[in-house]
Amino acid sequence: MSSSLSVKVDNLPKNSLAYTNAVYLNPNDHSSLSSTIAKSADPESSNGPQPLLLNIGYFVFLALPHASVEPERAAMNGLQRQCASLTLNQVVTASVFTPTASSAASSMTLSVDLLSKSKPGSPVKVDTDQLAEMFKATYAQHVLASNQVIAMDFEGSKLRLTLTSVENLGSLDSASAEGGGDFHR
Repeated sequence: MSSSLSVKVDNLPKNSLAYTNAVYLNPNDHSSLSSTIAKSADPESSNGPQPLLLNIGYFVFLALPHASVEPERAAMNGLQRQCASLTLNQVVTASVFTPTASSAASSMTLSVDLLSKSKPGSPVKVDTDQLAEMFKATYAQHVLASNQVIAMDFEGSKLRLTLTSVENLGSLDSASAEGGGDFHR
């Protein structure tokens, strides 16, 4: 069973899916790729099944099944395609990505902007503490990278989040080994 699949980039089957930052596959393709994921070595793990993470272009995306997606298609939102420099109907390889403990994000910085600025008026107020909590809850299973752009629906405001920097545990380990900083774990 192969851990990669050649797919054509496609539009999302529903606009509301744009705010999940997930890539959607035909259920059979999703099942086929999911079957290649190594099962957890910890029998006591209660995290449920491993999420399917796919390396497509320059980024890793959470992949979910959707019955409306045709076989050998990867349905993506416009920001994902733009960010990864992909076009509709472009053929790409979607490869299963297996994260390691050192690839977990330890910190990130992001900029927040309105996705649509067509209505002039007063600025939208955002509670950054609430936004941070919702971001962590919504994207906990995602693998994120610097320069990645995400669409998010936050309390009815459609936001464009740009990850300006992402630091992972692996970079902390290497910096600590080189005497590069005072890190707290």
